[in-house]
Amino acid sequence: MSLARIADLVYPRLEPLDSAQLQSLWEAERTQIASAESHPAPKSLVEAYAQLHRDEADRLKSVEARLGGILGLASITASILLSGMFALLNGGLSDSGRWVRVVAATALLYLSLQIVCSTIAAVRGMARLTWEYLSVDNLVPFAGIASQEFERQLATQTCRQFIRTQKNVNYKVSQMAVAHTAIRNFAVGSALIAVLGLIGVSTQRPGSAAGKAIRGDAEIQKLLRGAEGPPGPAGPVGPRGKAGSPGRVVKPCCAKKSGCIY
Repeated sequence: MSLARIADLVYPRLEPLDSAQLQSLWEAERTQIASAESHPAPKSLVEAYAQLHRDEADRLKSVEARLGGILGLASITASILLSGMFALLNGGLSDSGRWVRVVAATALLYLSLQIVCSTIAAVRGMARLTWEYLSVDNLVPFAGIASQEFERQLATQTCRQFIRTQKNVNYKVSQMAVAHTAIRNFAVGSALIAVLGLIGVSTQRPGSAAGKAIRGDAEIQKLLRGAEGPPGPAGPVGPRGKAGSPGRVVKPCCAKKSGCIY
């Protein structure tokens, strides 16, 4: 598995183009514009670029509709994710093993990362961009200009318009691909959460959380014991114990000796 694939599993993002790739794209655009300026049939070229622009406009509507759907889905999944986080913070898995709680917390962090990634990508895809539009001056020829020259200028303008539209739509499609990858990662993480929930429920012992709380809180134990009552009646006298061994007789010391107390 490549490093880019691993990065997409953690946090999907677009890889920036290097200088050589940017230069190649710029040269391709310049070549396309130069071809439009010198095309022998500019009128046919205008009709072709107009059709291509309409196709890109249809693609733009589809992409923006999907990006809007991703934003709506992200808001719903974010609310569900917050509910799970609050449940975990409030001790929802306190009766499960430590490894279950650690994995569940890691999975929730991973899901949060995917929601943030998909939301950012969708917002970027819906952002405003610079577009090329044809004005009246581009569509109506001026007095004194030849028909062939006007069609060649119009072909160049429609070519620029198509290039700009295609570039913007491709950018939105790339952001949509990032959002879709994050949503796919979220689905896999959600399946993992479901498995962990099943394991946690199957290993949980009923009432163990209450028992732990009682054993660890002296105030609760005091309340459960209640107030201390009066002392009970004395019990019966037990049997007499065995007689002890006779003691040792100590002789009195002489008063003349030093240290004698007698």
